[in-house]
Amino acid sequence: MLRERFANILRPITFIVTEDVSKQLENIRFRFENLGIQCNNYTKTLSQKQQEAKTALRLHEVSSFISDIKHAVEIKKIEELKSLESIARNEQINTQFRWELFSLYLV
Repeated sequence: MLRERFANILRPITFIVTEDVSKQLENIRFRFENLGIQCNNYTKTLSQKQQEAKTALRLHEVSSFISDIKHAVEIKKIEELKSLESIARNEQINTQFRWELFSLYLV
């Protein structure tokens, strides 16, 4: 730059006037800060949404499991088997009682 000036010493220098961009830079900085705030807020809500999604997924899996094993049908079968067991026990007690009466009669 200095050599160019020395070579053209007789020609006047023209300075280019630059415009003031400080307001534009301030605007960019402000938008950048707002973007950071928005990102932080999104991160906070994302954690909450993640917990809600995990809970919903667990509930869906439990619901699917109950549906797949036909839980209500199985409960009904268990109740029926308990009822049959009770009837069988009563019959066993009656049979045993009859046997004891029969053995007393034979003696």
